[in-house]
Amino acid sequence: MRRTLVIGALVLFAVSASALTIEPRNPDTRSHIQVKTLPNWCWITPPKVTISGLTVFIDVDMKNGLCLAALVLPAITIDIGRLAAGSYEVITRGSGVNNERLTFEVRGVDPFRVVPPGAPAAGGTRVVIEQSDQMAPYPDSEFSLTPYVTIGGRKAEVVSSYPVSVIVPPHAPGLVDVTLSFLDTSLPATTVQSAFKYYDPNAAPDPFVFEPLLFPISYEGDGGYGSRWTTENVIYTKGGALFAKAPCPSCPLAIPCCFAKIPLQSNNSGSGQVVYVGRDLIGRFLTAWSQLRELSRGADRPPTELPVVLERDFVRSSINDSRLTFAGLPLDRRGRATLRAWSPDAKYVYAQGSNFSTPLVFDDSGFGFASIDITEQLAKRFPADPIFYVFAQASTRLWGVITITDYETQQVTVYTPRPDVP
Repeated sequence: MRRTLVIGALVLFAVSASALTIEPRNPDTRSHIQVKTLPNWCWITPPKVTISGLTVFIDVDMKNGLCLAALVLPAITIDIGRLAAGSYEVITRGSGVNNERLTFEVRGVDPFRVVPPGAPAAGGTRVVIEQSDQMAPYPDSEFSLTPYVTIGGRKAEVVSSYPVSVIVPPHAPGLVDVTLSFLDTSLPATTVQSAFKYYDPNAAPDPFVFEPLLFPISYEGDGGYGSRWTTENVIYTKGGALFAKAPCPSCPLAIPCCFAKIPLQSNNSGSGQVVYVGRDLIGRFLTAWSQLRELSRGADRPPTELPVVLERDFVRSSINDSRLTFAGLPLDRRGRATLRAWSPDAKYVYAQGSNFSTPLVFDDSGFGFASIDITEQLAKRFPADPIFYVFAQASTRLWGVITITDYETQQVTVYTPRPDVP
């Protein structure tokens, strides 16, 4: 099933795994960029990085030495550093690695950034230009002077001077530069290269423009032991005019300026709900929350607060493994325990307690989802160990949650990963 909601866009997400990846996955001109790949031999030469224009070449060769065929080789990380804004291709070459290619885009963010950093090719949406700490020549009093903005060489309609906010003009899909100038010609015009991207609204959400939000549970209906459940997943916009033109087939989105609550319709898929919003909107113009409520024992009971998971919340390690650690889990059998895990590029993921190890099988829908009942596994821990792990192959994006539902009261307790526990 594929469904599109655009606030930026609310969409189900699917990613194919590749041995060649880039970190961060959506870099800008302030990012320290690293490339990760898998070697095909135990002994390799130090990677050599050559940057030619918008192409990054990485050369790695084999060295002599014994290599066990059954050995699982760890990923290697190559530092690229900061790059200028633009669209790049990285190419790995040599006998020590698979010869692969990967394209990526570096977003321009200085001395100002555009929020959100993209719009449909038809234009018509509203964006904000935020000055950065490198925009010292424009103090607030001068920054508020009448601005003139071009996006992709086309004039944008200015609707606010401070902060600078404009209506995006139409343009063909692709990366474009943004120029900010003022009627006061003593203030220099400033252009940020590759600061904005026009996209096809019928295509999959572009990671340059959008970031995913994961609501772990999205359910409306009956459960076990006569229970009945409902979830309230909500996005609250603090700047509704930014999204007034956004289509939203599964939720009401007639947003007045400037505040609105957007309830998301439950999809009952079991794998939660993944939605997309424009980058940099969360915390500035959007907030989100999620609540789970059991209705059969009284609708007035307080709901269970659920986390809303951001892209940066996913664990990703380049050394040994990606690991989720759950601590403080109960040692009795008064409730059913369920592990829910998400990984867009899952490989070799398993749950592990003190005396068991269980593989996780992820589906190919949404964000990559797996769920298992771990009630018996938790009860059989010996010695009694309140620590529970979920392991994945290094460089795998991974997040999960454990819910324990009391058999008698149907109250739900949520356990999220503990980064402070080894």
